[in-house]
Order: sequence, then structure tokens, then C-alpha cells
Amino acid sequence: MINFRFYLVSIVAVFLALAVGVVMGYGVLGQPTVKGLQSRIDTIGAKAEEQRVVNDLLSSELDSANSGVQSAVPFAATQRLASTRVAVIAARGVDENAVDQIVKDFGTSGVSGLDLVWLEESWRFKSEKSQSTAIRLLGLESGANKAEITQAANTALAERLVFGSSITGSDLLNKLIDSGFVSLGGVGGSTPKPSEVGGSQAQLALLVQPGHADEVKYFAQAAINKQIPLAVAEVFINPSENVERSSSVTAILGNEEFKNKISTIDNAETEIGALAVVLALGDLKNGVVNHLGVGEGSQRLLPVWWRL
Repeated sequence: MINFRFYLVSIVAVFLALAVGVVMGYGVLGQPTVKGLQSRIDTIGAKAEEQRVVNDLLSSELDSANSGVQSAVPFAATQRLASTRVAVIAARGVDENAVDQIVKDFGTSGVSGLDLVWLEESWRFKSEKSQSTAIRLLGLESGANKAEITQAANTALAERLVFGSSITGSDLLNKLIDSGFVSLGGVGGSTPKPSEVGGSQAQLALLVQPGHADEVKYFAQAAINKQIPLAVAEVFINPSENVERSSSVTAILGNEEFKNKISTIDNAETEIGALAVVLALGDLKNGVVNHLGVGEGSQRLLPVWWRL
């Protein structure tokens, strides 16, 4: 029979083993282990500090490079689009700071007019409500599917921005604004009336986020069909893990007809990329197509220089 003496001996043995383990761990193994870990921590900390210094230096050099590019913009872009009207079309969600920089650079290029049009989320025509509204505005058949609606809408908007509002009848751009499909951005501190936007055979610059290849495809087809000069620029900021640079402009680069007529830029979020958008559109006036940036399919950072 198990008696009290058994319990007492067992408890003493457990505590004795625990005491021996603590003493061994601290006295025999503790100090070498702690010193080893501390040494590793010190080494990693030193490397982290070295990397921080390098990162700070690289960041400073990048800021200087960007500042240099920005200082060169007035010289590089001046008169590249002289007497040309430009409409910048930005898909909602694109970084607004990047859009502002591109619009600012266009302002130095001698344009005769500059407009900013935002494509709202409803422009992607995902809901039945947006599809039925678009069918009514565009005069499409009631059975039109999403692809047909999207193509017709992009074609109609491109035509409106290039050729201006109709002399007679209501303005399509005004209808699109009232229906929440598009909105106008301010350029030079003021927002124009819809009737003042576009026209004069304007050239178009489409700004998109990564992963919007389908939207780009429809607008590109509209530009090809109507022989409209178009540059498509991807603003690559805060991408998700599943989205890669140039994933939007692949709609152009993967289609020989598009690739030979539409220019692309895949780093429009940078100072040099913003400048490239302006210069690429300027080159299109001379029939020169460029694919610029740092991603797959790009040819160079900036177009080959040509004298005015």
C-alpha cells in the first residue's frame, strides 16, 4: 500500500531534480548560452545599423536624382506638345500625387489645353445598375453584355475627349458625370465645365494601376478604331503580392497591333516616369511609338532625343 512516506519521498525527489536542473542550466549552460546569444544579437544589431546607414545614403541619392530629374523637366518637356490639347484620363484608385506630378509636367510642355478626367469605380460596369445606366446613355440594345458595354463606353468617351462636345444636343461627358461614371479634376486650381473639356483633336494619356489589363484593352481598342494618339502609363505604388509591374500594359505589349501604335510607360509613379509620359505623347505626334520604364517589355527609360 502506498503510504505517506512514499508521497513525501516523491515530492522531495521532484523538487531536488528541479533544483539540480536550474543550477545546471544557469551555472553550466546558462552563461555560455547567454553570452553566445548576446554576441549574435550584437552582430545582427551592428549589421542592421550598417544597412540603415546604406539605406539612408541610397535614399538621399534617390532624392537628389529625383530632384535633378524634376529640375530638368522644364528643359526636356518644353514645347514637346506645343499647340496640342491633352486629356489625362486616370482610373480612380491611382495615386493622386503621381497624377498631379504628371499633370504638372504636361503643363510645361506647351500644351494648348490640358484636362484631367477621373474614371470612377462604376466605369468598370460590374453591377447591373451601372450596366443598365450605360446602355441607356449610350443607346445600346438592352441585351448588351458587359464587354460590349465597356467597349462602347470607352469608345464614346475617347471620341468625346478628342473631338469635343456636339454642337447640337446634350453633351455625353455631362451625362457621364451626372451618372457618376466619370468626374473632372482641377488643373491649374480650377475645374472646367464639361463643355470646355477636350476637343481640338486632343491626344490622350491613360493612367492606370497594376492589374487593370482588361480596362486598358478596351480603351486601347477604342484608340485604334478611331486613330487616336494614346499613351498608357502604369502607376506602380503599393502593389499587392499578386500583382507585378507592367501587368496593366501587357494588354498593349502582348498585342502586335496595339504595340505598334500605342506607347506605354510602366513606372509613371517616379519623377523620370512622369516625364516619360509627356515625352512619349510628344513622340506620338511624329509617329514614334515607345515602350518605356523598367519592367518586362520596356525598351528604355526615356525616348531617343530629337531636336525641336
